[in-house]
Amino acid sequence: MTTGVLGLYPFPASLTVYAATGELRTAFSRASTGRFATSGTYVRAWLAWIAGIVAVAVAAVLSVITLVGPVVVRAWGTYSLGVLWGYYYRQAAAEGVVPTAPDEPVR
Repeated sequence: MTTGVLGLYPFPASLTVYAATGELRTAFSRASTGRFATSGTYVRAWLAWIAGIVAVAVAAVLSVITLVGPVVVRAWGTYSLGVLWGYYYRQAAAEGVVPTAPDEPVR
């Protein structure tokens, strides 16, 4: 279980660095990901994300009593978790902890 938690903690940091840089080698390097994963912003983001997952799961269970509930909660949960992660990413990028994403569109 400890290995799972230790693997679960840095993986979103690696994905965030990969999304910003587009380079797999940089995303899984200790220099880039390690710097981001040990920052206070990332700790707050990770804890908020875990709390968000729990809240979405509870809302999904409670929404089973309605017909449309699970579909709406799943869409809302995915969107809200993405917005939450984006908020903390922008905060970390402003602090210089993680590289900023380019402004050019994805092709």
